[in-house]
Amino acid sequence: MQIPFNINNLRQHLAQVTMARRVLSDDVIARQEHLEKSAYDVAIAQMRHQAEVFEQLGLGNGALRSDDLRQWMWQWHTKLKDRLDAEIKNITLEESNARKSSEPQLAPYLSLVDAERLSIITILEVMRLQGSGGV
Repeated sequence: MQIPFNINNLRQHLAQVTMARRVLSDDVIARQEHLEKSAYDVAIAQMRHQAEVFEQLGLGNGALRSDDLRQWMWQWHTKLKDRLDAEIKNITLEESNARKSSEPQLAPYLSLVDAERLSIITILEVMRLQGSGGV
């Protein structure tokens, strides 16, 4: 019997959290960071799985157009991730070529978070704000 994707994904996430709790038992901040990062990883895995299901059903090839929000979010994520990669590289290049100036440097901060995680954080926050009437 095949285990449903959501159950398997939840089991993997809980196993990682449990392992982090054992390994990082004294460092509460590191455990919190791990929990936050793993939550975004779960969201990405869920969106990736849904995109694969859409492809299998023929919804991703343009033959059928679906107004499904999840499909739009996945397309948004992939395009935003690519755009963020390009923009971060461009900013890094411009700042490395620029003379030393008093303007703050963005590249060191942008390099702390990979583009995929930055993309999913942006999408989830915009959706959260939309749902709460904050946008």
